Amino acid sequence: MFYHLRLGMVILLHSYNFHRKGTLPYLSITMEDCEAGKFDDIVIRYASSTTPKGTIYIQAKHKLSSENTKPLTEGDFFTKKASNTPFSVPMYFRSYLDHYRPASSGSHAYLLCTNATIDDKMMQYFTQRHRGREGKFTALLKDLRRVSLEKLGKLLATHAKTGEEINSNDTLISLYHNLIAMSVERITSNVFRFKREFWTAHDATPMGRLRIIVEREYGKLPQNRPKEEALQLTISNSSINFPNAAANPGSVDQFCFEQIDRIIHQFCDEFLLVCGSKSESKLLTDAHKLMPSWVRDRKGAFENLQTLLLEALRGEGSSTITLNQLKETYIEVNANESFNMLRFVA
Repeated sequence: MFYHLRLGMVILLHSYNFHRKGTLPYLSITMEDCEAGKFDDIVIRYASSTTPKGTIYIQAKHKLSSENTKPLTEGDFFTKKASNTPFSVPMYFRSYLDHYRPASSGSHAYLLCTNATIDDKMMQYFTQRHRGREGKFTALLKDLRRVSLEKLGKLLATHAKTGEEINSNDTLISLYHNLIAMSVERITSNVFRFKREFWTAHDATPMGRLRIIVEREYGKLPQNRPKEEALQLTISNSSINFPNAAANPGSVDQFCFEQIDRIIHQFCDEFLLVCGSKSESKLLTDAHKLMPSWVRDRKGAFENLQTLLLEALRGEGSSTITLNQLKETYIEVNANESFNMLRFVA
């Protein structure tokens, strides 16, 4: 928690100093944002001269000196075995999908911040100039496709079991519109069943991979699995026209993954890994140095700001710190100091 708190202090003070310089006319900082998924530790919402509306989501991961201090490797970030580890990119992508809003406006950045270092071999994934190395980026692309396909399969299996209607505007349904179109056929206006081709599709094809997930997830649910023909889906607003894969000039993979690949590339553009950050003690030192020079009672102001962050972190009151609260904290400390000086003179 102290790493989280110290990092928050540095960000808060830096941000306020930018505001004082006129760079950030609007600013708020939320600790433990319940709407930010896996990037909930620190959320900065701001406006600047170049960005009318921006949001930075930060997840802080601190490794203690007593823990394994080896540099982070590919196994920490990408492998299926690491799908739920603290640094798993697929895990963060799942969260990104959960909170993805196509109509969301403004600039967004998602930071995974840690004091751990990164293996030099991993730089090919995180520097833009190497992103064109298709062999390496394709490995990540496939991993994130797998994660999203698993979410889709679970969604379809759950709704097939419960009979609940699926909203056609659901993010995953929209992103995998083409694959679903290949996999189902209409029974009534909004009721569909999986095609025969779906059940016989080769395991290596997009349809086959989806079938494996649907069968697996369906098997985890209560009751025995019904016959294939009885497994149906109800999709709202299903008057939409399903596209014909045969009419698409590209490959089947391209046809099925076109939309999700666009989101994967967007995620990769917005996701930032900050490694080798300073220790808790050094962050604390930096935070003290960032206190504005015009604050007379620097210790008092620092303690008040730290209390403000700590209360937000613990959920005591509002988890969001506004610009007005920051200003009031500085004004209150300076006013108290001035009052004490007057009383001393009197």
